[in-house]
Amino acid sequence: LWSKVADGTREIRVPANKGIAGHVVTTGEVLNIRDAYLDSRFNPDIDRKTGYRTKGILCMPLRNNKGEIIGVTQMINKKDGVFTIQDEQLLQAFSAQAAVALENSKLFQRTLEMRNYLQSVLQSITNLVLT
Repeated sequence: LWSKVADGTREIRVPANKGIAGHVVTTGEVLNIRDAYLDSRFNPDIDRKTGYRTKGILCMPLRNNKGEIIGVTQMINKKDGVFTIQDEQLLQAFSAQAAVALENSKLFQRTLEMRNYLQSVLQSITNLVLT
C-alpha cells in the first residue's frame, strides 16, 4: 500500500498486511477508531517518520464493480470530535466514486496499450506488404 503525505511531497509505503489500512485491505472491514494508539493494529511508524500525531481514524475498503478490494481510503484526525456514522456514509460515497475513477483509469490505460499494439501490428503488416 502507498500514500502521499498530506503536503504531497513524500510517498509512504507500508506492507499490505500492516497497520489499519493493511487490516482493512485484508479483511474488508470498515474501521472507525477513536484513539489510534489504543488499537493494536495501528502502526505508529508512519507518525514517527512524518512527525504527525494520529488520533482518530476512519478507514474503509475501495471496491471495484466485482466487489474486489482494490485499495482503501483513510481519514485521520477529524477537526471537531470523532468520526460519526454520517462521516462513514460520506466516506463510503467518496470511496465508491474513487473506485470508479481508478477502474476507469485502468481501462483507459489498457485501451492505450491495445491501440499501441494494434498500430505495431499494422506497421508490421505494412512493412511486409511493401517488401
